[in-house]
Amino acid sequence: GIAHEINNPLTNATLNLEMLKDLVRGKEKIDRKLDSIDRNISRASKIAKDLLYFSREKDAAFEPVNLNEVIMSSINLIKCAHHRLSSIISLNLQEIPDVMGIPYKLEEVFINILMNSLDACEDGDVIKVETFQKSNKIMVVMSDTGHGIGSDEVSRVFDPFYTTKEIGKGTGLGLSVCYNIIKQHKGNISFESSEQGGTVVTITFLMDL
Repeated sequence: GIAHEINNPLTNATLNLEMLKDLVRGKEKIDRKLDSIDRNISRASKIAKDLLYFSREKDAAFEPVNLNEVIMSSINLIKCAHHRLSSIISLNLQEIPDVMGIPYKLEEVFINILMNSLDACEDGDVIKVETFQKSNKIMVVMSDTGHGIGSDEVSRVFDPFYTTKEIGKGTGLGLSVCYNIIKQHKGNISFESSEQGGTVVTITFLMDL
């Protein structure tokens, strides 16, 4: 597919870039240029990855999934690169039944939402993650007290390629990927936010009766 066609030359470019860095190490001006190239390759790779998730065939096998475990795995992955998450996240993960799902896809959803919250939060803000059962539904509520967005922007957050981030900082595919993954799981995802601050993402999974 297109994503693979993009990703293959990017992988080759990354390998050649690392070789160049070794050859010119210590030359500050050249190092800065190579770092800039590296950042742009990383951005292009992220776009290719998002496209892959967006267009991937729905052929992965569903299995019983403990959402609390997937959420904790997502949090731990983010903490490896963003240590400040530990100091601003609050968890209330109740005991809930498993849902039928694809673990790595659900992990992608939670990572996307948490990274958006992390980007929106400053010192003193809080990210909350809650799970609970409500009748025949399993609920995941992820909220933050960081910068919010207006109602016009809220109505478009799940549109492919729409982003409220600065140019170069977002592909606009993250939440549309989340939307498609949750729909693939026969669930629902909603997004609420305010320009005054604060965002709430609610994900609902139906239990098998």
